Amino acid sequence: MELPAGRGPTLDGARTIIVCNWHDCPFVADVTSRFAEEYGLTARECDVLELVVDGLDVAGIAEALVISTGTVKAHLHGIYKKGGVSGRVELMRAYGAFGRG
Repeated sequence: MELPAGRGPTLDGARTIIVCNWHDCPFVADVTSRFAEEYGLTARECDVLELVVDGLDVAGIAEALVISTGTVKAHLHGIYKKGGVSGRVELMRAYGAFGRG
């Protein structure tokens, strides 16, 4: 992916893209902790939630946690149910509200 001229960080004149792993961000960890406490998420559901926040899909989460895609889907279903949401978009909206609050 090419960045527009004059945009983004450079190293010796070459344009680079910086990728942030939100999973390692202390702010995200705090939001995840508050979200988990509010909705009673298990430790494993927190692991899944953090990877959702990182932007991973079901297959990526399964690979990262070394579990089956069916298990990931079961954890997601539990997160959705506890959070009172029906899917990933609503989950991210609810999660984002904790970041603002």
